[in-house]
Amino acid sequence: MLKKLFILLVVVFSLSVFGFFTPAKAHAQACTPPAAASGVTVEFPGCTGTSCDLTQASCSWSTQADAASFNVTVTEVETGTIIKSNESETASTTKILFPITQGKTYKCDVVAVSACGGLAPATSDQLLCQVDALITPTVAPSPTPIPPTPTPTPTIASPGGIGQSIVLFGGIILAIVGGIILLAL
Repeated sequence: MLKKLFILLVVVFSLSVFGFFTPAKAHAQACTPPAAASGVTVEFPGCTGTSCDLTQASCSWSTQADAASFNVTVTEVETGTIIKSNESETASTTKILFPITQGKTYKCDVVAVSACGGLAPATSDQLLCQVDALITPTVAPSPTPIPPTPTPTPTIASPGGIGQSIVLFGGIILAIVGGIILLAL
């Protein structure tokens, strides 16, 4: 029995060495990789619609007709820290957001994957994520209000003492006496 098993192993080994029997090739199917992803772009800040975030960046790429999905890896270049590790994205996904640290460079690798699992070569882009100038709105201090100058109100002066009273009284007496003299004439 042992002799038969040994002969069988020698025959299978010999056939596989000389290429007559290759079980792996007999059952393997051809899997064509898709075209490489195109238009890979890292952008900072990361925006969704009209809303942008200075703590995120984005990696985007063009759709591929022959890709069933995309594997995306994002790496911080300076430290080699992997932010996203070979994450699988559907064929309809063409953009991801990822967290960043100001002043660091980020590299995005996108690999197109066919329906049977064939992998295209990676396509990459990288970008230094840094704000050129941070503009914070400042409110100008409001000037101290100057109180309006009051408009002077005219006043009637009170009589100026005894001298003015005597002159006034004398004028009245003179007018009365003059009126009597005129009537007498």
